[in-house]
Amino acid sequence: MNALKPSLQRIDLRGVEGYWSHQSEPNDCWAAALDIGLRFLKVQNVSESLLLRTASRVCPALENQPAGADAYQISYIRQAAQGGSGRAQLAQNFCDTAECVVASLQRGRPLVMLGKNHAVLLVGASFIKDSTVGINNNRFQIEAIRVLDPAGNGRVEERGFLEFCQADVFMVL
Repeated sequence: MNALKPSLQRIDLRGVEGYWSHQSEPNDCWAAALDIGLRFLKVQNVSESLLLRTASRVCPALENQPAGADAYQISYIRQAAQGGSGRAQLAQNFCDTAECVVASLQRGRPLVMLGKNHAVLLVGASFIKDSTVGINNNRFQIEAIRVLDPAGNGRVEERGFLEFCQADVFMVL
């Protein structure tokens, strides 16, 4: 009996390009990616400018960090901008497995992908679902991702799996 070869699957969030805006400053990609994703999700009253004002209030040293904000600062700033203390949901915002990324996209939730001193909005992925592939029998193997880059041109770009693997963390919106 021959085992069926797992097939490539694809998931994309449609229409997110309509919410794209260019980042205001080189180190503000995290705020622009959050802004795009939150507007796509119809979250009201959170914008790139509000996130940056909140950052200057709750993380005043951030503007002097050469690599921009780190994941925990971004999560804290997001919660503070949305009226929370920032501490309660800090750990719930992060995703670090292919399964978590695919599940988030399947629920219609974009993710801010942080890595290489840049943040982009992850809005799609091509993957193979099979327990015989991947590291430690990871059920999903990412083959390609699709991102909306706040430093780009407003079009969804396809990028290889290597960029997915090099990401530091994914923040679920």
